[in-house]
Amino acid sequence: GSFYNDYDNRENKDLDVDTAIRLLNYLSYYWNSSKNMSHDKNIYIGFYGGEPMKNMSFIRDIVDYVKHMNMLHNRFSFSITTNALLLENHMDFLVENDFNLLISLDGDRENNEYRVFKNGKPSYDHVFKSINYLRKKHPEYFKEKVNFNAVFHNKNTVEGLFSYFKETFDKIPAVNELSTTGINPEKREEFLSTYSSITRDLSQSKNYETLEHEMFLNLPTVKDMIIFLHQYGGCTFRDYPSLVFPHKKGSRIPTGTCAPFSRKLFVTVNGKIFPCERIGHQFSLGYVDDKHVELDAEAIARFYNGHFDVLRPMCKRCYNINACQECLFHMEFKDGKPVCRGFMDAERIAHYFAEHLSQLEAHPYLYERIMKEVISE
Repeated sequence: GSFYNDYDNRENKDLDVDTAIRLLNYLSYYWNSSKNMSHDKNIYIGFYGGEPMKNMSFIRDIVDYVKHMNMLHNRFSFSITTNALLLENHMDFLVENDFNLLISLDGDRENNEYRVFKNGKPSYDHVFKSINYLRKKHPEYFKEKVNFNAVFHNKNTVEGLFSYFKETFDKIPAVNELSTTGINPEKREEFLSTYSSITRDLSQSKNYETLEHEMFLNLPTVKDMIIFLHQYGGCTFRDYPSLVFPHKKGSRIPTGTCAPFSRKLFVTVNGKIFPCERIGHQFSLGYVDDKHVELDAEAIARFYNGHFDVLRPMCKRCYNINACQECLFHMEFKDGKPVCRGFMDAERIAHYFAEHLSQLEAHPYLYERIMKEVISE
């Protein structure tokens, strides 16, 4: 929390049920209309915090409301991300409503030292006890619906995390680095001492091939390879027109930024609306309050296009423009000019290709597995 300065002031505040329902009603109009581009797809209602289980009355009310919504084209599923401190109190409700449960745990007692109670005491023993209680009481649910997310830092390793979760819970965790966006300048030195690179850690592991095989899509190195093959392999197509007319190039939107609300819509406790939960709170695209929902499509388009106009000259010089994964909301601006960490000149793109081709040369099975299990899907 204190590492970052790109969020609203934190207060002891809960999202109001009526406000959330107002947003759901607003969205249901479009879900039930001819404008719906997600016909017959599952829509996930996800609960985040802080710790969302501190406001279980809200979750119960929303789940009940969603279950009684008249949906013509879609169905709903529920998910929650939790530190599991209150899991024992509410696990039966989660099981009854078939929640996808993502537990934040950074490994064993030593790995998890950054997760503490308000008084500074370690939370690991309490969390471990709750997880095992859930596993014992609802074994099938635990097997099918429970997953783990580990934040990678200077107190754990990829190999250690894999061994711990596999041996302790028979699970393979998602492993994510600390976000490097929105760092508080006063905390930068402390942040850098805490931050650790997954790629660097893997390169030093003696069991790299085992980890790569077992963890697969949970590793950023494999995800990077998938993007590389998808963009440069010459054997994948986004849609039927690109298959029929492979040489006809359409316009390219700068950066790898998602179209707003094409994948997610996120609302904060203050009623601010964002295209996802991973961006700074200064980039609100709308809001919902006790009276109405404000989402101005033309204003949002102007906001995106204005940023793209600034970024386009830089993107045109980038050798990796067609495989860009950089989000405009995570870029820094110095003297009004964008600074892109993913920008590639001729030298850097050559290194990028050499790195991935060397990895394929050293691990030829990886290509076959990606093509069969990921890209062909």
